[in-house]
Amino acid sequence: MAYNSCRINEAQKSVLKYKPNHKHKHLLLETYSSLLINQKNIIVYITLNNDEGFWFYINEYSGTRINGCEKQDEHWVHRVIELSDIRCFF
Repeated sequence: MAYNSCRINEAQKSVLKYKPNHKHKHLLLETYSSLLINQKNIIVYITLNNDEGFWFYINEYSGTRINGCEKQDEHWVHRVIELSDIRCFF
């Protein structure tokens, strides 16, 4: 099911096809996942401790978790992520 808050236009779709890596110095690498608790209604690229990486729309923070939508191909799927599972984000 699509969420209205996660709908994106064609320009945003083309940007979200890009997957950042550590070689791109113009991207902000933040290794302190606790800073994510102040973010809301924002899209970030998250890399987990298991090397899984994806775009993530943050809806809210609750305790030690962030709630939002993970981009999977052309769809956004609801997901809850433990802050301790996050290695870095852009």
